[in-house]
Amino acid sequence: MADQKKLMTKIVKPLSRGQITIPIEFRKKLEISANTILNLALKGNKIEITPAIVREVDEGELTQLSINSPKIT
Repeated sequence: MADQKKLMTKIVKPLSRGQITIPIEFRKKLEISANTILNLALKGNKIEITPAIVREVDEGELTQLSINSPKIT
């Protein structure tokens, strides 16, 4: 249980276009692969990155989501 609570930290430098590399130790622990979709959240002065939960939707759900989505102006 103590291993799960252990804080892992690394210092990374963004590339010129803002990309960062997630260290291999982090990717292995979170099972992040090249096909993993990530969710980014800005919380105060921190960026929280978590693997996203993605599910298939049928066309009816997609239409419903589009109708209920806020308009971008």
